[in-house]
Amino acid sequence: MKRNKILILILLPLAILVIRSLSFRNDFEIIRHERFAHISGEVVNEGVYKLDDNTRISDLVEMAGGLTKEADMDALNLSRKVLDEEKVYVQSTLETSNLVDINRADMEKLITLDGIGESTANKIIEYRNKNGSFIQKEEIMFINGIGESKFNKIKDKIIIK
Repeated sequence: MKRNKILILILLPLAILVIRSLSFRNDFEIIRHERFAHISGEVVNEGVYKLDDNTRISDLVEMAGGLTKEADMDALNLSRKVLDEEKVYVQSTLETSNLVDINRADMEKLITLDGIGESTANKIIEYRNKNGSFIQKEEIMFINGIGESKFNKIKDKIIIK
């Protein structure tokens, strides 16, 4: 009898610890990092939306009630995954009609930018052929001949699609 009491005194706290650790583990597994993104511009319902792990731009647009008729579909990559805390701005076709897409523009379009001549336009085209599309506007400063000063002159006239 004394032996059983000793076993109970030893095993009971151990059993409580095991049960508590399993309970904590389950609670920990249930808690997941929530992800959100903000969408604005030419969508029906601008706002912040909760994301699933594999949410794509097309899903976010759908959550926002879809695009307006003024939305520039070519400015969106609908298949791209949305990042946590990302801001997605849907441009209108009017906003982009006078802008130069540095990922798609040919020589003729690129030389319409202030300070960009044929030589620099060729460097831009060669750069994106070698390295792929620009991800951010600022990357154009990787082009020899485009420094911060020239970038500041053209940054409001260029876009990335």
